[in-house]
Amino acid sequence: MRIRLQSAQLDRINFIGADLIRANLHKASLKDGLLPSANLCGADLSGANLQRASLAGANLNGADLRGANLIGANLSGASLFGTNLTGANLKDVPLDEAKLSHTIMPDGYCLVGENEIDDDPNKTSVSIANISAYSRLAKHFRSF
Repeated sequence: MRIRLQSAQLDRINFIGADLIRANLHKASLKDGLLPSANLCGADLSGANLQRASLAGANLNGADLRGANLIGANLSGASLFGTNLTGANLKDVPLDEAKLSHTIMPDGYCLVGENEIDDDPNKTSVSIANISAYSRLAKHFRSF
């Protein structure tokens, strides 16, 4: 059964470790929400307001975050494999230890990432330095 909470007002909600696989949270407001370790795999969070939400360690694999407001959200250690962030606002978002692979970044470019030290080819990690390098590359390609 798919949870349907589109356009819901869920500010300051406690979804710590919640199972929200494929949940419909389109345009929901989750400002200041607690979602660390939540399973949001395949969830529709497009247009959602996740301002200052804690998503540390959350599973956002395959989630749709197009146009989401993530200003000040914490995505440290979150898994974003195949996540669509097109048009999302990532201002002041720490991506420390975030796992990004085939992630569509806000400007539409796909970020592949790099293997972690543990040599597991199924894991990738992007540091702030990698994000900075990505930003420089994206600017370079836009000039063509």
